[in-house]
Amino acid sequence: MIKVKKLFVNEGQFYKSVFGLVLPLVAAQVMSLVLNFCDIAMLGRLGEGVSEAAIAAAQIANRPFFLFSMIMFGSMSGASVMCSQYWGKKDTDTINSITGVTLTFLFPICAVFMAVCLIFSKQLMSVITNDTEVVEMAASYLKIISLAFVFNLLTGLFSGILRSVEKVKIPVMAVMLGIIVNISLNAVLIYGYFGFPALGIKGAAIATVAARALEFGIIMVYIIFFEKTIRFTLKKMFKIHIVIIKDFFKYSLPVIINEFLWGFGTVIHSTIIGHMSK
Repeated sequence: MIKVKKLFVNEGQFYKSVFGLVLPLVAAQVMSLVLNFCDIAMLGRLGEGVSEAAIAAAQIANRPFFLFSMIMFGSMSGASVMCSQYWGKKDTDTINSITGVTLTFLFPICAVFMAVCLIFSKQLMSVITNDTEVVEMAASYLKIISLAFVFNLLTGLFSGILRSVEKVKIPVMAVMLGIIVNISLNAVLIYGYFGFPALGIKGAAIATVAARALEFGIIMVYIIFFEKTIRFTLKKMFKIHIVIIKDFFKYSLPVIINEFLWGFGTVIHSTIIGHMSK
């Protein structure tokens, strides 16, 4: 009689580890959906006529962010695969180098997106829609949230690397606190509670930037003062080997191209719809 071996030596510990990694990420995604719902609900209460334009403006103004997020997701997919491999060897110096390669690749792209959104915000929004009221609102929103590009890059990068080495709690805690602050500041700044001016859609943009800055601050404080596993240093991060660069593009480039084309297609779809409005 052939005996079937257990698939896992310690199944209880395995499932505990899996749920310990997955459940916090699921909770963060649920909170993100709640944030999106709250954004729409709050902007929807600005008043008849204004609310529809504000919701449309916020949605189209986030398109550049969405496109950059697709590029960042593709890059982080490759970086995460590499980090997981080297984490199995406990090679933290190479993980530092992977972080540096990813940052070196993404930072110039981030700077271009940020500059274009700051300088050409109105022209950019005019490409997506021909509704002048929506364009004005979207341009004012985009100018403010463009300041969050660099926060989004650095928080996403270091959070992704930490998750790759099984450090899930701090990135998730940062995201969840950021979402709570975002929702709270939305209410205060959109409607002008507690003596603050009622800023409407600009208030939503300021709340978004403040929340992203908070997330960035939490991650940076943890990395600088408390992180003892990878021990990030600039010297290690920018000690870049050609093999790391080759592997990064090998794993990342197919995903970057796929995600960028999908995101670009979504933006084009929005543009077509936007020009059918009038």
